[in-house]
Amino acid sequence: MSLTASRAKLGRKGRAEVDEFYDVARKGTGLSRHEYRDSARQFDTAFGSLINGRFREAIDGFNRILKFQPNHVQSHGNLGLAYAGLADRESALRHLNRAIELNPSYEPAIENRRAVQALLPGEKLQFDGIREIDFYADKLRESPRQSRAAAK
Repeated sequence: MSLTASRAKLGRKGRAEVDEFYDVARKGTGLSRHEYRDSARQFDTAFGSLINGRFREAIDGFNRILKFQPNHVQSHGNLGLAYAGLADRESALRHLNRAIELNPSYEPAIENRRAVQALLPGEKLQFDGIREIDFYADKLRESPRQSRAAAK
C-alpha cells in the first residue's frame, strides 16, 4: 500500500471515529455537532474563569450551558463551587445536590458538597488550587469494557 493510500485510509478511519463520537453525543445531549462543540468550548471558558477566581463569569458561563443542557452534571457541580467561592452556600448546595441527583456516583460533587456543608454562614470556600479532573474519562479508563458495553 502506498503512503498516500495509507494516509487516506487512516483519514477515513479517523473521520469515522469522530462521526461516531458526535452521534453518541447527539443521542446523549440532543445537540447538533456544532452546538456540542460550542458547548464544550463554553464549558472550558467557564471552567477557566472558575479556576482563576472569576466566580461571576464562571456562573454566567455554566448557566449558559444549562440553558441548552439542563442536566449537565459537571456544570451543576462547578456552579456549586463558584457559588461557594462567593459565600452563597444555599445556591452552592442546590447545584451540588442537583449534580448528585443527576448522577449519584459523581464523586467531585459528593466531596465538594461535604466541604460546602462545613462552611460557616457567610464563609467562602477557599480554593487552594482547584484540582482539574475528568471524572467520566477517568471512569471510562478504569473499566473500558464495561463502559463501552453500556454506551452501545
